Amino acid sequence: MRPEDSSNWTWLGSVAPKDLLEARLQTHYASQFVAAFGAAYVQRTEDMSHMGMTWGGKRHAFISGTASGARMMRMALDLSRFELYALEPGSEFIGVLDRFNLKDTTFGDAARWLRKTSAKFGFDPELIKMDFEDLLDHPLAGGGAFTYDGDEKDMAELGRYFANSNFLLKKICSQISSFSRTYIWSSQLDINVIYATEESTNRGFTLGMGMSPGDRVMGEPFFYVNRLPIIENIALPDPPENAQWRQKDWTGLTLAASQIIRHKTAKEQMEFTEDFLISSAGILNNL
Repeated sequence: MRPEDSSNWTWLGSVAPKDLLEARLQTHYASQFVAAFGAAYVQRTEDMSHMGMTWGGKRHAFISGTASGARMMRMALDLSRFELYALEPGSEFIGVLDRFNLKDTTFGDAARWLRKTSAKFGFDPELIKMDFEDLLDHPLAGGGAFTYDGDEKDMAELGRYFANSNFLLKKICSQISSFSRTYIWSSQLDINVIYATEESTNRGFTLGMGMSPGDRVMGEPFFYVNRLPIIENIALPDPPENAQWRQKDWTGLTLAASQIIRHKTAKEQMEFTEDFLISSAGILNNL
């Protein structure tokens, strides 16, 4: 552990936030295999959480829910090695049944491995559906190869954003009575939690809190709090310090990673981000 790291939040800033684009895009494409496994084989839920992925902190991994075929199995993407894993059920990262290193392989190669491995453990491979509908353009969509093997600094830094987010969201939600599990979603590659307060329940809305590694609007990681349904035709109050309102696609407040890394210690970064999330939730709850 570096001296500037705390036990729960790892210092950010070894890679400039805007330099994480390639790692983010390749991770977004690679995450589709884990989500496709969940969509095909994990028992369907009304909130679509069967397609969500949980964070496996010990291995910096996105992990699917458990499916039942000839045996119980989960699928995972390990960012620290940039490999896909078929896993036995259980907590964290245990019981490797099969693995696939993504470096120098194509999206099609990985999809064939996923179908073959699923079939080997009693799942119908024809249920696996893959597409690029929600993804930004990238050579991978045209047959290009994945280039990461887990050793690159930018991939490690991307993993720290997810690890820090997972910790902080759980910390904040421990103070809230009604909230969902923290999930990572393959559509936008964001990690978030949905929760309700007494006020939101009475007025028919929910609040979302999370982190995106970047999207079509903002080209760097950012933390956010949003409110659903979308709010229209309302005067918005001033945002918290260094934050911005977002009204494209959803109504919410955002805090860019470039603002967070201006703080030089892990403790300062965590406290600054936590203050943003809590104050933004209060603003959106009271609109």
